[in-house]
Amino acid sequence: MLEQKTEVLHRNLKPLKSNIKLANNLKPMDVQYSVLLAMTVLIFCSPVFGGTFKIQLTTASQYTAKVLNIDVEAFNKGSSTAHHSTLTLKVLDNTYTHEKTPDIVPGQSYMFSFLLPQEELNRGSYPVVAVCSFKDYQEYPFTALNVSTFTVGSECNSTLDAQLNPIVIHKKKTTNLRLYNPANTPIHAQLQLVLPDEFSAIEKNIAVKLAPHSNQILDFVVTNHSAFGGASYPFFALIQYTEDGCHHTLVKNDIIQVKKISFDNLFYPLRWYFMFAFAMLILMILIVAAVKNMYKKRIGRS
Repeated sequence: MLEQKTEVLHRNLKPLKSNIKLANNLKPMDVQYSVLLAMTVLIFCSPVFGGTFKIQLTTASQYTAKVLNIDVEAFNKGSSTAHHSTLTLKVLDNTYTHEKTPDIVPGQSYMFSFLLPQEELNRGSYPVVAVCSFKDYQEYPFTALNVSTFTVGSECNSTLDAQLNPIVIHKKKTTNLRLYNPANTPIHAQLQLVLPDEFSAIEKNIAVKLAPHSNQILDFVVTNHSAFGGASYPFFALIQYTEDGCHHTLVKNDIIQVKKISFDNLFYPLRWYFMFAFAMLILMILIVAAVKNMYKKRIGRS
């Protein structure tokens, strides 16, 4: 589940530029023109708060007769419409993208369905990574993420255990995954860190060898590229290995929390004060210009 607050910083620049251009083209102004233009600037500089994106993905998968049937429901639990929603699946080293790109309004959901022919698979569990990409009304991109598994034949009992830690991040943060093998035999596993598109990690795929009755801690450096302060995202760790002819998939998940206040984004909480101050400055300039113009007219008449 993804919770993301939209931030509005550049949305009112076009109306502001058009008003400044209007001011440059005006003839000598009186007080009425000044007040009218200043009121327009104040209206377009008033705060326009974005809503909240809270997209919940639910995946249901079934494998029968070499065909994988996957349904992913994207439910909008937020207050803003998710525009141009695109659903991408990553299954068995293949990527599939749904042909529909719907707008999902608050309180409603959309079901993405896939029928994927597959080769014969060994008994066990396999991962399904679902990524829903969408945009706000200003075309700013966001993603929602979900990782699940599907079963072929009867389930296998996995002895491997893992623990993933939450992340509180601004730009970069190191997190770790703890693995524990309680069995009497070694385990050769493939580890994958699954992150939303707003983040990245240098090493997301690692081959791991665990000795019997051993622990291992793996570190990952996660970088935030575009997530806003105050947002929270799920992220996942996939551990896959084969034992006794059975394929195992262990899925662990936790939350990435983006710091709301930091040195780099200190401007964001104060942006409306800056815009209001800028509007008041324009108002004062226009009023002074109008007063000077009226004074010149009076001098000319006398």
